[in-house]
Amino acid sequence: IQATTNAPDSAAVGVNTGTINVNADPLKPVVTWFLNGEQRISAPGHIVGALGESAAYERMLELSKGGQWSNLLNLCEAEIAKAPAWLTPYYYKGLAEANLQNLDGAIESMNYVESRATGNLDYGNLSDRAKDIRTKVEAYKIQVEPSPKYGLN
Repeated sequence: IQATTNAPDSAAVGVNTGTINVNADPLKPVVTWFLNGEQRISAPGHIVGALGESAAYERMLELSKGGQWSNLLNLCEAEIAKAPAWLTPYYYKGLAEANLQNLDGAIESMNYVESRATGNLDYGNLSDRAKDIRTKVEAYKIQVEPSPKYGLN
């Protein structure tokens, strides 16, 4: 179900803030992921917090700090398969791909994070960080790719 809200999104009153998605089944629990792998499960009458994938998040940090890019990529792909709504593994996957010279994959991963984390307070500035990395990878890609040759054959 989609609904339109007229809640103010700035100093102006009555500005249409766009379309929001509403859970079609109000009895179905809603799972929200946080940057560090914690999750919140909301259902009518209760909210439950869980550590979720916190251990995987700590491992991602450890592997990225240690420059173990292949291991990080493998972990991220496994976490994405387990919890596809959690954006953090996509971010670290993009970091690993960039460092493994899979520049197109890195750009794709960072675009994914940027598009889904923008405005999501659960992820803090992850969208900005993804945009910054994507921009740097795109600039690097221009430097390392051969430029087309112009001229006569």
